[in-house]
Amino acid sequence: MIKKVLTVAKNLKTFSINDVLMFTGLELSDTQNILNNLVENRELAYKDEKYVFISKSAYTSTIIIKENETNLKHKKYGLNFVDAVEIFLQEYASQNCATETLKGYKSIFKTKLNPFFNDTLLEDITIENVNQFSEVFLKRGYAKKGVKNALALLNQLLKYFRNSGYSKSLCEFQVQGFKEKRKKEIFILDEKTIKSIKQLAKKHSKTLYLITEIILNLGLKFYEIIALEENDIDFDNNKIFITKISAVNVVRQIKAKNQRRIVDFPDEITPILREFLSHKTDSEQRVRKRFAKIKKELGLNDFKIDDFRHNFAYDFLQKGNSIEKLYLQLGDYSIQATMDKYQKFMLEVINRNLLQIA
Repeated sequence: MIKKVLTVAKNLKTFSINDVLMFTGLELSDTQNILNNLVENRELAYKDEKYVFISKSAYTSTIIIKENETNLKHKKYGLNFVDAVEIFLQEYASQNCATETLKGYKSIFKTKLNPFFNDTLLEDITIENVNQFSEVFLKRGYAKKGVKNALALLNQLLKYFRNSGYSKSLCEFQVQGFKEKRKKEIFILDEKTIKSIKQLAKKHSKTLYLITEIILNLGLKFYEIIALEENDIDFDNNKIFITKISAVNVVRQIKAKNQRRIVDFPDEITPILREFLSHKTDSEQRVRKRFAKIKKELGLNDFKIDDFRHNFAYDFLQKGNSIEKLYLQLGDYSIQATMDKYQKFMLEVINRNLLQIA
């Protein structure tokens, strides 16, 4: 068992316990004991939740410096998963992993992680998505070990980007049990808070104000709205064609079929959409900065622009719309994802209907 762990250590140079679990298949308790003994024997060093192979004294300093050098290369937000994988493979895996390990990484990304996360932005990946990934692939008949290996690799990618200065708030989880460091609860903003946000947005950024209105009324995602152009909206038939997203002013076509969709809108939203198309004066970065100041002023530090979608979902279901229709409107990964997310809202509607029948 020790030989297996050392083989992984020599090939990866810098690694986590999840990396060892993924490549050796050993039990967590056995792996932890072996790693502790190797640290005591000074064959490994442990710092910042990572192990470093130090059989040669040069390893400790050179590897850490190599990782930190990527800080200035990466954007602070707006990087989709597929592009992040390319960066991870080129800048980290190809330089620190053995050939066979690199082949394994590429295979896992190609067959499991990339098809699932696709155009998802790194900062939008949540524990809920991680659990959905696990459920989907287990239902498809994949072995538990294979799913566990994929999740360990996902965890390693997210840690790499956190350590590279991309964003310290990227999703954190443990492969054993998928525990979230800080679980974010879905909640609905009250009318008073929404009114305050709109007033401040209108004052500081007309673009942000209009985006807020569109999300609250249609449930679209922020980076879908940013990408909208006049030819994406059929004002004669009240339809919006969601086919692309914008990440840091770079427009990309949506690859996931279930996220490419047609969304209907009521007549009263027409003026808002027309005004948005003619008032896209603020850049995506400026909109995010303005929103960050507003939510800080209102004490909504953990709130994201796309969290307005929860208000939309609540109102949508309260009006008697089905969960399937909500799923199509939101463009979630699957209808099960929508059901899991808004189960509380659905139960509220069901209970209300039962009371009316009684």
